[in-house]
Formats: sequence, C-alpha cells, structure tokens
Amino acid sequence: MKALWHDFIALSSIERKGIVILILIILMITGVKLWIVLRNPEPLISYQPGWMADTALIAWDEKDGRPDIPDDLPGTVQQSFETFRFDPNTVTYEQLLRLGTGGRAASNLIKYRTKGGKFREPADLRKIYGFSPEVFKRLEEFILIEAAPAVVRDTRVSYAASFVDINAADTSQFEVLPGIGPVLASRIVKYRARLGGYTNTLQIKEVYGISDSLFMLIRNRLVADTVKIIKINLNTASEKDLSGHPYIGRYVAHGIIQYRAQVGVIKTVDELQKQGLIRRDILEKLRGYLSI
Repeated sequence: MKALWHDFIALSSIERKGIVILILIILMITGVKLWIVLRNPEPLISYQPGWMADTALIAWDEKDGRPDIPDDLPGTVQQSFETFRFDPNTVTYEQLLRLGTGGRAASNLIKYRTKGGKFREPADLRKIYGFSPEVFKRLEEFILIEAAPAVVRDTRVSYAASFVDINAADTSQFEVLPGIGPVLASRIVKYRARLGGYTNTLQIKEVYGISDSLFMLIRNRLVADTVKIIKINLNTASEKDLSGHPYIGRYVAHGIIQYRAQVGVIKTVDELQKQGLIRRDILEKLRGYLSI
C-alpha cells in the first residue's frame, strides 16, 4: 500500500485528477446499476408446463395399475385416433385408446367387463362413466356386438358367416374382424398380393400393425384356401419376378439366376438350400410358392 501511495504522489497533478475522476465514474455506473436492480427486481420464474401443474388430477387405479386420465384434463393435447369396428365385449384397453375414448372411459369399460358386465347393444356404452356423448356419436357406426352363438343346422351357412378366407376377402370383409380398421385391412390385402396368397393364417402376423394380441383375438375367425396360390417357376421366372417376393429379395434372386445359368435346369427346390443360396427356414416358408 505504501508503494502504491508513493507512486500516486509521484504522479503529476493532472494524472492524479484523471485517476480520481475515472474512479468516480466507475462508482457512479455501479451505483446506477445497483439502484435499477433494487428498484425493479426480476420476478421469480414460477411457470410450470400444463402437464406438470395438472398431474395431481390424474388418479392411478390401484387394481389394474392404469392411470384414470380425465378426458378434459386442462393443458393436454388431443392425440390422433383411429376408427375401426370393435366389439365392446372383447376390445382391449390399448385398442380403446387407439379409438380415442380416453383413459378414464377405457379403464372403466374394462372394469365393468371384469365384474361380469355385458354389452348387448351399442347404447349400453353410454352407461360407462367417462364415455362422452361426442365419442359415442363418432364411434357408434363402428360398434359391432356379436350375438351369442346360435344353433345352425346348415353348417355351410355357419362356416361362411363365422370365418374370413384371407385369400379371398376384400378390405370390407376384413374390417368386420375386431380390431381391424381400413388401414390394417388394406395392408393385409396388399401383402397378400406381394406374396401371391397366404399359405397359412400365421402369415397375417407378418403384416405391419398386426400385434400378437390382435392376432390372438382374430385367429379363430381366419381360414386360408390355398387353391389359388400364385407360384413362381424357378426355371422360367425373371430376376425381377423373384426379387418381388417378400421372402426372396434382390440378392437371393440374383443368386438363383446365376445358379440357374450354371446348371441349366434347377431340378429340385432343395438345391437352393444345398447350394447356400437361401436359409432352410426361409426355404420352408417358400415351398408353397415355388415350382419347377
């Protein structure tokens, strides 16, 4: 400090005045900023997103572990929904959410059914707490309540009425199945065209959007008439025809064409697996589609 004071005294009068003025300016600026802050303090941030502020409105059901979500929860964004035919006596919780019923209505419907409740007509859905009139009006035409099995003497009539031939049905016939809407029905038909027909009903699970639970729901309603399966001749098909099949693809098709060029004639389907052109599990799926 003594050295600093000595240096300060050693300065000229003008230099000392300049330093003093600079210090005063700095103190004035600091004082003004402090006065502004004290006069207009920044408000504390108290904003909460709507979903955080309203989480207390969501009550969890202790029995089934699902949230009982109010359909009119403030601040929530309405999600897109699907429309497809469904039976309220068999529809799942997840499918109800896809239909846009809301968590509360879906949970209450499942509870009602678990306690032995039955839906005998579409209007019965109005009794479910949380199932709004607007949702009922939108879904009314898609409600399909299956009647109790009746004794039918003509078994052919019963068979036709109960089952859907996956190799002959159009999109409207697929939509009769629970959980199948226009989108899934269209995918089933398009995939059938790519395959050349379904050799068994399990192939329906390969359609994008058909979950295991949905397949279990409809599997007993499905049959596959394989008479009209479109087959691919390994000795005459082009590389494009082969590659278009979902089980073959471009690389395997190219390999088959190269192998055919070497041997002249493919005598058995098993040659493809023996020559390492295709895996055994894929070959087994393809057998119904290949000919020599």
